[in-house]
Amino acid sequence: MASPGSSELWNALGLTTDEVAVYTSLLHDPGASADVRAVRVGVSADRVTACVNTLVDRGLAHRRGDEVRPARPSAALLSLARARRAALENAESVASELDEVFGAGSAYTGADELFEVIRGGPAILDRLRHLVESAVRGIDSIDTPPYVSGPDPTLHDAETAAVERGVRIRTIVDFSALDDPLHVRDVLRSVEEGQEVRLSAALRTKMIVVDGERVLIPLAVDVRFGEPHVAIIGHREIVDALAGYFDRLFETAVPLDPIAGAPVSQGSGQVFSPQEERLLQLLSSGMTDGAIAAYLGLSERTLRRRIGTLQDRLGARGRYQLGQLVERARMAADPSRRG
Repeated sequence: MASPGSSELWNALGLTTDEVAVYTSLLHDPGASADVRAVRVGVSADRVTACVNTLVDRGLAHRRGDEVRPARPSAALLSLARARRAALENAESVASELDEVFGAGSAYTGADELFEVIRGGPAILDRLRHLVESAVRGIDSIDTPPYVSGPDPTLHDAETAAVERGVRIRTIVDFSALDDPLHVRDVLRSVEEGQEVRLSAALRTKMIVVDGERVLIPLAVDVRFGEPHVAIIGHREIVDALAGYFDRLFETAVPLDPIAGAPVSQGSGQVFSPQEERLLQLLSSGMTDGAIAAYLGLSERTLRRRIGTLQDRLGARGRYQLGQLVERARMAADPSRRG
């Protein structure tokens, strides 16, 4: 006998498939015996009796002597839904209390739980995805070569989902990482999707801080020297120190803003094509000519020729002055960029 509503609805109310079937049978034929009901539902008579007892306990049925009658669904289901909602709200409250207990207990956790080592590229990526997916407040990372593998689409998707649910992602990228066009595309996509990316030079190590509670750092990532492995640290004092180190680096790093921001045309008095605007913005990001050429699909010779044309149009005597003029034009078009 089919039951109305989806299985997800009944599951949310805490009822099993058998209990829903017995309840539906009660509504259709309240006077049927347990044996008859068992045949109709397709379970044993004992199972029917157990389901009826549950329905009575949940307020969906009531007994009158030896008879069992269903309660009016509109009232009984609403009451059950309210009780389930109250239980879920209580569970949220208990979860917050248990988090405090967990935090206090972490101070006495064994060393094996405060320092976890992950070995092998696939295992590292899987663990990293899990950390990103579990993030609630923020993810801070230092991005510098070498890499265990190329940009991973599933990891980027996890980061995108994290941003969409309100997680703040800040990344410091070493200038040397922008020599790889695939990595450049991944970084620029991150900026477009709302991540905060800044550039710095000579970064000494990778690092990922998740919610200020866990830090992932490499122990060995260069596959030329054996299997890569990383450590995940949960020791409070160490995490706080590394999080503070990231904050100091982030403050002094150069914002990477190659896509967002006011077009140069608006502040320079000249009209540039979308391709020229793109090139000017990439040039002002600090990327090398090789990385820009690879990203745009140009030869470095063609890129240099186009840069020369832009320098002539803006009256710049070199790359450095071109960058200054571009930034000045963007500030004129968007005063909020001024320091």
